[in-house]
This record gives sequence, C-alpha cells and structure tokens, in this order.
Amino acid sequence: MEPASTTVDAGSSTTVVLRLRNTGDVVEEYRIVPVGDPALWVQVEPPTLKLFPGTTGNVELTFSPPRSPDATAGPNPYGVQIIPSEHPEATTVPEGNLTITPFTDIRTELLPPTCRGRFRGRSTLAVDNIGNVKLTASLAGRENGNQLNFDIRPSSLQIEPGRAAFCKVRIKPNRVMWSGQKENRPFKVAVQRSGAEPELVDGTYLQLAAFPRWTFRVLSFAVMLVVLFVALWFAVHPSVQSKAVAKALTSDDLPIVTPSNAAPLPAAPAAPAAPGQAPGGDASPGPGAANPAAPAGNGGGDGQGSGNSGAGAGAAANAGSNQPQMVNVSLPIQPNNSPGNLFVEFAQYRLTTIGSTNSCRIGNGAGDVSSVHLGVLDQTTVKQLECFQKATDKIRFGHLSTAENGQLGRQTMTALWSFNLLRQSNSILSQGTNSWNVYAANAALDWATQSQITPQLLSEEIGQAEAYIASFAPNSSGLPAKTADSTFESALTSYTNSISGEDDNGQYLNRGFGAGLVESPSSPGTGSVPATLWVPGTVQP
Repeated sequence: MEPASTTVDAGSSTTVVLRLRNTGDVVEEYRIVPVGDPALWVQVEPPTLKLFPGTTGNVELTFSPPRSPDATAGPNPYGVQIIPSEHPEATTVPEGNLTITPFTDIRTELLPPTCRGRFRGRSTLAVDNIGNVKLTASLAGRENGNQLNFDIRPSSLQIEPGRAAFCKVRIKPNRVMWSGQKENRPFKVAVQRSGAEPELVDGTYLQLAAFPRWTFRVLSFAVMLVVLFVALWFAVHPSVQSKAVAKALTSDDLPIVTPSNAAPLPAAPAAPAAPGQAPGGDASPGPGAANPAAPAGNGGGDGQGSGNSGAGAGAAANAGSNQPQMVNVSLPIQPNNSPGNLFVEFAQYRLTTIGSTNSCRIGNGAGDVSSVHLGVLDQTTVKQLECFQKATDKIRFGHLSTAENGQLGRQTMTALWSFNLLRQSNSILSQGTNSWNVYAANAALDWATQSQITPQLLSEEIGQAEAYIASFAPNSSGLPAKTADSTFESALTSYTNSISGEDDNGQYLNRGFGAGLVESPSSPGTGSVPATLWVPGTVQP
C-alpha cells in the first residue's frame, strides 16, 4: 500500500493505492474487503480486480472520515482483505494506518433562554461536544451593570466526544424589587475552552416585583372594610342583655325514683352443692343432665353458637389462603444472582449470536452456552455483558456502562433485543409487516417504555424470552414473528417522540433501540407481582 500510513482531516478525504500482482499461473479475480474502524468511511475502486498471471493492478482506497465524534482523533489501524476467488485460502491482509487530526467543536443551549423570578431564577446550560477529542472547559456568567450574581454548578466540565453535559445556572439579583414593573436583565454564560475564544450563550432574567401591583389594591380594600366595620360598630353600639332569672333548686325539682325504675339488686351467691347434688339444690337430675358438659339451663343453644363461630373462622382462613402471595421486583439484576433467572439466560443466548470476530461474543457459535452458568450473571457472563455495553455506548451513544455496568436492566434488555435491527431502514417495521424484526422491536418496546412492572407485563416479557430461547431447539421452526399492527405502530411513534432528543432525529433503529434508550431512565423498573412469576426460572430450548 502506498502510503502505508497517512493523515487526514475529519471532513476531508485521502487516497491510498493498493498494488496487486498475480504470481500464480491462472487468471485470478481478487475481492477487496477493508476491515477495522476506518472501513466505515472507505470507498474501494474497483471492489474486485481480475489479473492475468504475472500482471499487476491498482486499487484505490479513498478514506473520507466525517467531521463528527465518530471519527476518533489519532491513529486508526486498518487492514485490507485480498480474497482470491480461485484460492480463497490464500487470503492476505496487508495493514495500514490512518491518522485523523483532532478538531474541537461544541454546541451550547440555555434551557430555558429566559428565566423569571422575584428573588432568583434557574436555567440549565446544555453543552454538546461534537468534536473528536475530550473537551475541557470552564463556565462563568457575565452581565453589564453588576446587577446579577451567578452560581453555576459544576463550574468546569470534561466531556468525551459525542457526549453532552448539563450545568445548573442560578441567577440572583443584587437588589430586590419590592414593587413596580418587571424588568429584563440580559446576561451571558461564557464557555471557555483552552486556547480558544469563549463561546457565549445569551440569556435573559426577567425580574418580577416582590409584591405585584394588585397586592396593594387588595390590602387597601381590606383596610377599608376593617375601618368601615369598626365605624359601624361604634355608631350602632348594640347592647346585649340576658333575660335569664336565677331560680333556687328545691326538692320538688329532684327526680323521684320508684321501685319499678330502680336497678335490680344482684342475686345472692348460691350455696355450694353437696356431693352428688346438681347445682341449684335439686337432687333429682333435670332435663339438662342428659348433657353433662352443658351448664344448667338451655345448654344446647350455647353449643350451637360456639360451633357456628368456629365454622366462620375456618371459612375466613380458607378465603385468606386463596389470595396469591405477592413479592417485590426490583431491577437491574445483580451479578451472582440466585436462583437462575430466565432473563439472564436470554441475554446469554443473545450474546452467542453476535459476529464471530466480535470479542463480546459468548461461546463458539449461536446457542453455545456451555461456557457459562445458565441463568446466572457469573464472571464470564458479566465480562461479555460489560463488553457489549461499552461497545454499544461507543458506537450508539448509549448510557449502559453508566447505568447498568455488568448488570441486566431495562436499558441493556432493550439493546439486546434490538441489536439485530442496526443499520437497517425504519421501513422494516411498517404496518402490516410480519417478521422477526417486528417481534424483536415489540419486545424492546416493552422494556423501553414500561418502568412499572405489572403481572401482565412480566408475563408477556417471560413469554417473549421463552419463545426466543425455544428457537435454538434442534426441531425449532425458527425465530418467532409478529405482525406490525396499529397498536404496535402507535407505541413505536410514542417511543420515538419521547426520545427524539437523543436518537438522532428518529433513527430509533440505530440510536434509540440500538443504544438502549428508554423512557424514564431514572426508574430502573419496580413492581409487585405474584410469587409464581418472580423469579422466572431457566428453560431448555
């Protein structure tokens, strides 16, 4: 290759010439396949080259790295696979190096640009690093007239390429306006980078009076009412006189208690019964003596009441036992979980299907989970899961490593379900389509949009994971499929609108699902479900 190492600016292009010579004795056609990170930006001309024995040909490799964070600054090694059609086993891979020059670029926005308040105002400064090197900057507030004080937290930033940071900007006026008209006080927030002019972000603080004008009107009206009431009170001066007359209490006024109204005296205690004599003094056995366990009198009624009470208590106990036992679910699933979990098993099978050259892969082929403890986030599973999370964050701008590093939660499950959809058009999920892609996207939607775990949602997610694992069975009919109906399209539209600020203008296959972006990311997923649903056990395909 000429040259073997070259330098190019992001947003520009450079050409490397690859010279080929057929040293065999037959006509050979060579297929040129670039590999490595720079392969994303290279154009091969021609992609195939046919050479007669002993002849030489040239192939041009034109590298055009974009002016974006994807074009990482510094050396980027690459290789070119030269695959002979007649003798593919003789494939060679010459290597080269493409150095991309660093550039810095930022995008700033104050949200909202105008804040209002009587004693203070609050805004948020968003700083996006759209360069290809780490950004280090300090922040400061500026205004004319020494009328405002600024409290910016944090006051300095370090932002990786392609990432954003948010700062709280608090504005406090030096003088409180107790009354009068509201006033606009413009200010600027300076983002100072090393060796560059500061980036100034304009904002406005709308200072309001501490007491609105209507407050004085209401107070004046209230004072007038108080004065009027006091004046009327003293003018009319109503007199209050009691007409009650004292009366002596005589014996005629006391209540007369007659014997019929008097409370009955307590009965005298019965004398102890003589040996062999029934209580009550009657030596002859009465009708109640037939039941020795019953006391004198109507003993049958007491026994019946006791039996009914026992039956009622037993019925209440039976009714309580029919209620399902509920358990609390809290995501994400932690390493070394016990017992084995179906969703961990799904993740393990999913990671066996990624590319054979991908270092995040589990096993030696699709469905090979012999190297891991099925359903458990063991050491091998955690290592490969962290690899998958870091790769997703780097390429798709996700937050998996920050939110769920080595753990299995909503964001990672969303990315695992959807990574087979990457680099495809959104049209593959159009209404009426019946495919595995729709099935995977629907499952990803469940994890991405539902932060409250209900029995119905958990049952659906368990069924989806079991159906996917079952596709690895020897007699399986293949991956499950689903039809994109109106309900699915509505949920997809709602999800797209919810994350449109992060998914690169509706590219939910590449940035949304693929990055593991979820609604309400601060809610990891909790709920109360029957104990029969959690923990879902592992299954055999």
